[in-house]
Amino acid sequence: MATKKASVPRKPTKTPPLEPFVITRTFDAPRALVVRAWTDREQLMRWWGPKGITVLPGKLDLKTGGIFHYAMQQTDGRLMWGKWIIREVALPDRLVWVNCFSDEVMGTTRHPMVANWPLEILTTVTFVDEGDKTKVTVLWEPIVPTPAEAETFASMHASMQQGWSGSFETLAEHLPRMVGAIQRVTPYLVVSDAAKAIAYYKQVFDASERLRTMAEDGKRILHAALILNGGSLLLNDEFAEFGGPVAPRKGEKSPVAIALEISSPAEVDAMYHRAVTSGSEGTMPPDDTFWGARFAMFTDPFGHRWMLNGMKPKE
Repeated sequence: MATKKASVPRKPTKTPPLEPFVITRTFDAPRALVVRAWTDREQLMRWWGPKGITVLPGKLDLKTGGIFHYAMQQTDGRLMWGKWIIREVALPDRLVWVNCFSDEVMGTTRHPMVANWPLEILTTVTFVDEGDKTKVTVLWEPIVPTPAEAETFASMHASMQQGWSGSFETLAEHLPRMVGAIQRVTPYLVVSDAAKAIAYYKQVFDASERLRTMAEDGKRILHAALILNGGSLLLNDEFAEFGGPVAPRKGEKSPVAIALEISSPAEVDAMYHRAVTSGSEGTMPPDDTFWGARFAMFTDPFGHRWMLNGMKPKE
């Protein structure tokens, strides 16, 4: 009687590691300017996305766990939504986020045209000084892709190269236009409750927090830095015991006003509304001016005065 040979178990086949996508370009601009182009919402809107696509103003909350949500308008008028879920903000060296397609309500969706495109891609962007220039490297790695997603990603490196190259071309064209817009004077406010003021400025101005250093007492903020309306705003709590200045008292107004150039007349109205509904005193409601702008003024709950100026498009 013949005996069956014992079956030899198959060795599990190893899936070859998926090669990430990497693209590098050196820009003829200092690192501070290039980083600002990636992290300032107004600047990002002017170059981000495939070349020839219009990116509509989106929400950018530049912090770990924050979201950048935007819409890309194609030439036929159709919209594609995108989203960053920010994992690490280590500027000026590195920015890391999860990149995915989205919808109008910030959900995570599939690629509208490529069914097996990875649902989420880990994006790591590094900025390195090269003399007066800046080397930017983008690394794309799918997050836990299915076999079909991995195959699709591997097959589309040439398409990714073309897309990113187009974006980089637009960025290279935009950087010289930013040079004249570098902020050279930075307001530094003293407030009676810096933590509360930071929360207020985030709500009204969509500001993002870059730095917060606490004092030894663990209660007051020694120094904080915000990105606000594309520029920097610094602030801290009162430290009168060290001879520092005090904030305006309740009912008082600072003799100095902060003027903001707003991207559109409509945003002047929206920002003023957010301010007065969040506790500010409206001193001049939005109105059209003789110099061709939409203009408004208010005093925030901490006694600091703000002026909003949004130039109207020329007819």
